[in-house]
Amino acid sequence: MTIPDATKTRLLYLTCAALVFLFGLSILFFFRDIPFLRGFISDFIVVTFLYFLVKTAIPKISSIKLAAGVFLFACFLELLQYFRLADRLALKGVLRTILGATFDWLDILAYALGLLLTLLIQPLLSRRFSS
Repeated sequence: MTIPDATKTRLLYLTCAALVFLFGLSILFFFRDIPFLRGFISDFIVVTFLYFLVKTAIPKISSIKLAAGVFLFACFLELLQYFRLADRLALKGVLRTILGATFDWLDILAYALGLLLTLLIQPLLSRRFSS
């Protein structure tokens, strides 16, 4: 029995999302005291995770459009941090972590670099695993 190409593609993106998610969790649990990893690299990773997660659900979406959408979404969340929405809503715990509480221009750079690397890697993954 052969697995259809569409299923292989979805499994590839889901695997990538899971690996990126686990890498992000490892930073959260094992390297949280290293500011560069906890701050910059975790922002780099989160957009990569979102990209692969959406690509799992909608594998035929244009990579450029998806990356642009994820970038705009991340920047929107950063804008909410600028206006201190988490403080205004008195968010705590997981919700505060998801929304974020501190605006930083470097986060936007991390989002851009994370998605750029993702766009460079994604076609290589597709070619490698579609053969």
